[in-house]
Amino acid sequence: MSKLRILGIIFLTVGFLAGLTILILEILKPRTAGLRVETNPASEVYLGGKFLGTTPLDTILKPAEISLKLIPKDGLLQPYITKINLLDGVKTVVRRNFGDSEGESSGDIDYFDKNPDDQASIIVISVPDSAQVTIDNKKVGLTPYKNSSLASGVHEIKVVKEGYLERKLKVQIYRGYQLTSIVKLAALKQETPTLGPTPFATEPGSPAI
Repeated sequence: MSKLRILGIIFLTVGFLAGLTILILEILKPRTAGLRVETNPASEVYLGGKFLGTTPLDTILKPAEISLKLIPKDGLLQPYITKINLLDGVKTVVRRNFGDSEGESSGDIDYFDKNPDDQASIIVISVPDSAQVTIDNKKVGLTPYKNSSLASGVHEIKVVKEGYLERKLKVQIYRGYQLTSIVKLAALKQETPTLGPTPFATEPGSPAI
């Protein structure tokens, strides 16, 4: 057998073993998902019933679909409970502004997915739906809204609906990824009219009080 042929076999074997090693390492690599939680006021964070810490919180976890519970340190405010899907290699961001009631609370949940067409895209979903979406000061449509023609980089998103406080987000999108933003709008407080003094008639000759 010629030396050239032997060298070829050696190189092929080394290449095969290197590829196999990379594949095994990729399979054995631990899967991780990122989670960031921001609240106002500060809150305790529970994931799957387990206490993780207080906000602001930034942590790495195993991918899972799991329940998230936020308990404001202001004991007069209602806790917030939702279900989130922590995806492998994806960071999920949860923001929550607590109001006096669920209806008066606002927030958003943002996460990325791989985009098969290698574009930078964004999906905006709102609660309630049919809210006006503005991107970089330009009205673009109503929720649920999708845009796959945005340039990579930082964009300002504004979500507006009559009877609700507008919500502004500054987001960064990346080529090859799709950002999904689920926005909860806070209802405007209904002002209770203040009752003034009630006039009443007095009989002729009777003293006024």
